[in-house]
Amino acid sequence: MKTEDSKTEALRALRTLARYETHGGYTWAAVMSDGGLLCVPCVRANYRQIFRATSDPRDHSGWRVEGMIHSGDSEQSETCADCGRVIWE
Repeated sequence: MKTEDSKTEALRALRTLARYETHGGYTWAAVMSDGGLLCVPCVRANYRQIFRATSDPRDHSGWRVEGMIHSGDSEQSETCADCGRVIWE
C-alpha cells in the first residue's frame, strides 16, 4: 500500500511527465505498477485513467504510476507498453 508521501510523489511525477516529453536532453517515460513503461503521448491520452489509478491505493489495474525514468537511466532500448512505440534506443 502506498503511503501518502509516495502517492503525492507519484502524482507529481505524473503531472510533470504529462507536461514534458523531453527535459534536460533526456526522453522520459512513466513506470507503471505492473513494471511496464508508457511513453508521454500515451500518458497524455490516458491521463484521467492513470490519475484515478495513481490516486487510489487499492487500484491494481496496472495503470498506477510508480515513478519516472529517462533515457539516461537505461542502457537498452525501451518500448511503450500501450502503443508499442520505441521510447528510446
